[in-house]
Amino acid sequence: MAESEVENGLSKEAIEAVRQWRQGDYTLDFPAFPSGQLDEKGYDAEMEEVAGWVVISQTCDIVNIGKGDRHHVVVAPLVKLENEKKLEDTNVGATPSTAPLEHPPSPQHVVDLTMATTIQKATLAKLKRHDGFRTEIGRAKFGRRLERRYGRFAFPDALNPTLGAIRDQSKSKHNKESDQGRIYRSIYGFRVAASPNFDVEKPTIRIIAVLEDEDAMEATRAEIIAELKTLEDAPKFKWPAAFSKATPLFVASNRDEITARQWELSMPVDLDYLSEPPMPEPGSEPGDAV
Repeated sequence: MAESEVENGLSKEAIEAVRQWRQGDYTLDFPAFPSGQLDEKGYDAEMEEVAGWVVISQTCDIVNIGKGDRHHVVVAPLVKLENEKKLEDTNVGATPSTAPLEHPPSPQHVVDLTMATTIQKATLAKLKRHDGFRTEIGRAKFGRRLERRYGRFAFPDALNPTLGAIRDQSKSKHNKESDQGRIYRSIYGFRVAASPNFDVEKPTIRIIAVLEDEDAMEATRAEIIAELKTLEDAPKFKWPAAFSKATPLFVASNRDEITARQWELSMPVDLDYLSEPPMPEPGSEPGDAV
């Protein structure tokens, strides 16, 4: 037996089983998840009923079984959403708290990203695996959902009402069959840049409307800028005294036009995936087991 196998206490068969797993794969073997409530002795006191577990560790961390500290994987609960509005928000990317799978047990099953725990790879090797995704594009989108949930930038509190007005306007108009609906469906997301940065007194703020690719645009740039200027002038768009406005405040660029430096020095508003296409139609049965 190889040294890495002995080091991690895994047989060759167990290692092969672990290496079949990918980020987003799930198991239905355990319909319970630790709630995080502790008893007086410090042990988990409660378990919540769930549909199963979804592995959210990166694939490279799952399959790496050499020496080091990668003996565990992170899992989140698989839950069934009965609320249609929450399910719709999940599928279009309007909430960071849940994420869809490409191949769930049913269309109502999603990943609850508000809870997570770790399990040993020795345990993972014993579980029946189901494919969460059948395409690399779908799996990559799931990875971005995780990045969005766990890597979101914390904007200064004073700026949140202003950004909230953008978010609310975008979400309320996005699915409308109207001129405003066309406009917001043409926007991939918003990014905020502070000059020189957020750490100085009264930085200058610019908001970048990141446009969809040309073939997905339903509105012209002129229409988009006009709508955003109208929003800027609306009473609900309150500008905090702690920040200066760039002139113009809103600019519009697609992802081919934004430079790497502009992307790096700006932060996403929490509606990055407002226009994300839904996952492929899920099947009615769990993914293939291994």
